Amino acid sequence: MQNSNIDIQNENCANIIKTLQQQGISAIPLNGKRPAFTLKWKQYQHRLPTSVTIDNWLRQKVASYGIICGRVSGGIVVIDFDCPDLYQRFVKKFQNLAKTYTVQTRRGYHLYLKSHIPIPSRQFKNCDVKGEGGYVVGAGSVVDNHQYAVMLDRPIVELA
Repeated sequence: MQNSNIDIQNENCANIIKTLQQQGISAIPLNGKRPAFTLKWKQYQHRLPTSVTIDNWLRQKVASYGIICGRVSGGIVVIDFDCPDLYQRFVKKFQNLAKTYTVQTRRGYHLYLKSHIPIPSRQFKNCDVKGEGGYVVGAGSVVDNHQYAVMLDRPIVELA
């Protein structure tokens, strides 16, 4: 039964990565939260993986995938809240920005935005900004028996 679940999860990740690539979003397979099978992922900060590359990746078992942030993925920037209270304060203060695609993580939330200006990744206490040079675990991924789940399925808000 467990192998069947792994096969289903692998197929889900394969389909998601292929769909994202078709939408112009760079995605890579992960092992937990790290790039899978010693993948040299930094090249995908500048170009999308090909369909052949994706097929080769997904011949191996994959239970999670990452979305590369930044220009390569249409300017995606993700605010990674590791503290639910901080996320709630953000939502109250920036209601318009909070009406965007949001994923519930094991410890908090990923709030997706788009920017026409490159935004570098930065780390803060209980919150990271994932932009150029960063990636996040994508919705549907399973890490440490926790599935990253879409909490708010809305179009990604563009920053002015």
